[in-house]
Amino acid sequence: MSNKRIIKKKIKKLQNENRRLREILLTIQLFI
Repeated sequence: MSNKRIIKKKIKKLQNENRRLREILLTIQLFI
């Protein structure tokens, strides 16, 4: 496996986590 591929995977994982966090924040804002 090349380093670039690993880095891309990590970035994708981070983006997925960020998306989840953003959704959670949005739902919290709706309840406030």
